[in-house]
Amino acid sequence: MSNASELPTIGKAGCVTNPGPDFGVEVRDDIPVPKPGNMEVLVKLTVTGICYSDLHYMLEDLPMAKMSDAGVVSPGHEGVGHIVALGDNIPASLELNVGDRVGLKPVWSSCNSCEMCTTDREMYCPASKQTGLHVPGTYQQYVIGSADHVLKIPEGLSDAVAAPVMCSGGTIYRGIKESGLKSGDWVAFAGAGGGVGHMGVMYAKAMGMRVIAIDGGNDKGEMCRRIGAEHFVDFTKTGDVNAEVFRLTDGLGAHGLIITATSAAAYRTGIGMLRTSGVLMAIGLRK
Repeated sequence: MSNASELPTIGKAGCVTNPGPDFGVEVRDDIPVPKPGNMEVLVKLTVTGICYSDLHYMLEDLPMAKMSDAGVVSPGHEGVGHIVALGDNIPASLELNVGDRVGLKPVWSSCNSCEMCTTDREMYCPASKQTGLHVPGTYQQYVIGSADHVLKIPEGLSDAVAAPVMCSGGTIYRGIKESGLKSGDWVAFAGAGGGVGHMGVMYAKAMGMRVIAIDGGNDKGEMCRRIGAEHFVDFTKTGDVNAEVFRLTDGLGAHGLIITATSAAAYRTGIGMLRTSGVLMAIGLRK
């Protein structure tokens, strides 16, 4: 371990109180600074994003493990900071050093040997640990990261921009890539004004696709157009969203629909805006 003697023993954290439907969050300044163990690094956070999954973790309203079951009080899984101490047995091949700027992602660790891990789907590893759910997350000033799962952040990208890329950015980028959509294709985003959706608009635009943003409200419409949407369809004002998408795409329909909204209606009706051989990519959890 490096620089351990220079580190404080106590730090701050955003801590959940009364997890469940009436949860609260308080900032505490009496949280012991952890020491990195085998294959671990200690990161001093500078920025954390707030993902809607964090709210679910705090509400404990999903049919899954609860953060309180693991004794976790600080959620968060979109963090960026600097390594301030190294644990033991970190391979030189990882090229991690004290001072490196790194990000922490939703997957804190995985087994690296199962079918999911060996096919680049470690997020589905049955033995994985999730940041802010099974282990303390990025609402904590000093947080432990698994050495083989932290991500080095390139120069030129600010902490505030890099942090949400750890979850929402990576999620939608993977979704776009796996959809098979390509430059020149029409892609519609349901929930385009949300945290994941607006990143999808930007990524798809940068990848050369023609973007139709679907959401509600003038503010979201202005934002979506500003970041790259060719068209905005306001579902609160448009009687037949599918018909409007067909009109915008010369009567053929979209090549792809990526649903980032937590809307059952989007799944029920969305397939109707696709052209022959169109692709529907499911990202948002259905309610």
